[in-house]
Amino acid sequence: MAGGIYTSQNKVRPGAYINFKSVPKPTGKVGSRGVVTLPIQLGWGSSEEIIEILSEDISNGALIDKIGYYGHEAEIAPIREALKNSYKLLLFRLDSNGQKATVTSDNLNIVAKYDGVIGNRISVVVKEANSKFEVITLIDTKVVDKQVVAKVEDLQSNKFVEFSGTGALQGTAGVSLVGGANGTVAQDAYSKYLGLVESKKFDTMGVFTNETTIKENVLNFIKDLRENKGKKVQVVINEFNGANYEGVISVDQGYKTVDTEIDVKGFVGYMAGLTAGAALNKSNTYHVIPNAVSIINPKNDEEITKGIIDGKLMLSYSNDEKVVIETDINTFTGFSKDKSKDFSKNRVMRTLDNINNSVKSLFENTYLGKVDNSESGRTSFKSDIIVYLKELVKLGAIEEFENDEIVIQKGEEIDSVVVALGVKPIDAMEKLYMTVSVG
Repeated sequence: MAGGIYTSQNKVRPGAYINFKSVPKPTGKVGSRGVVTLPIQLGWGSSEEIIEILSEDISNGALIDKIGYYGHEAEIAPIREALKNSYKLLLFRLDSNGQKATVTSDNLNIVAKYDGVIGNRISVVVKEANSKFEVITLIDTKVVDKQVVAKVEDLQSNKFVEFSGTGALQGTAGVSLVGGANGTVAQDAYSKYLGLVESKKFDTMGVFTNETTIKENVLNFIKDLRENKGKKVQVVINEFNGANYEGVISVDQGYKTVDTEIDVKGFVGYMAGLTAGAALNKSNTYHVIPNAVSIINPKNDEEITKGIIDGKLMLSYSNDEKVVIETDINTFTGFSKDKSKDFSKNRVMRTLDNINNSVKSLFENTYLGKVDNSESGRTSFKSDIIVYLKELVKLGAIEEFENDEIVIQKGEEIDSVVVALGVKPIDAMEKLYMTVSVG
């Protein structure tokens, strides 16, 4: 199997050669978004930790060192899709307890570092080098490690294999590891993932599962982060508009390009990455899906109208036949006097969430334990909040406000501070009502 990136159209072996443009890390203090997290099944990697992947890892070839994939493979479509619009992915491998690929060559034992089918693509070459031996580890035809040693005991394990044995090395043109097999998703896999990612900084999570219990557990996790931990994040889940919550986005479609098919699982990744990377002053309503030519599970006009009412984020066709996001909404539909329809709009929620996260971060990094809870200390805190909110005004995320709309007071306890502020988030134009008079 061949594949990877290309600089010119000169490849000989058949395969998918895909150039991937990386997403740069935001540099601004306001609206610095772009971190997405996904739990998925893989054929390589640790199932005990969060793996950090940057969008540039696909374009520069570093992805294969981290998870054993080039980036074009169908089974990691959610990863590729998520990184199209976000700069960092926090990845968790759900499956575990598979089989590690192995091979024995004379007195040299070689075992894949992780279980999974990727181990079957590993081979090791031993070549004589003067009085020593050069040991080369490859995945497909890519060299991932080279060592020059005198005997087996001198070999050091690398990112892909572990060596063992004793005695002199024997030259070989190449031995391939075999027997690698993927594991299964244990009952506690999602709980382990949620426990690991809870302390990480991310903007949007993407979860694909058909298990109702898992969906409900993820919903409760997101609610706990948003309402009890002060960490305003969202999650994209397949077919879960019944969540009726501003922190959950539900999708049930996919799309096709001329040569690829992105199913619902892949679109969960795409939408999670797009939401994570969306700026505060940008709505994803009518966002054009690049290179998409058709929709998987398309909706007619009646279904789209009902879907919006039910809290579904859907794909549709624009008048010029492009595949677009119909409207950038979450699953919240329980509108009330206290929580209006505005809370169902993701651009509005990004603004409100950023205000929460930014003011919380400002307090913890600059004031907590450092500044006196006095009139001057609270005045300084208010001034910093005003500076931040004025940046949001410049971005077009909120409307102009009066300084006296921000009130900071001493709380009931000697060390507490109470903040009250009023803002009016700005949303994008979505509906045009026009009357044309003729006469």
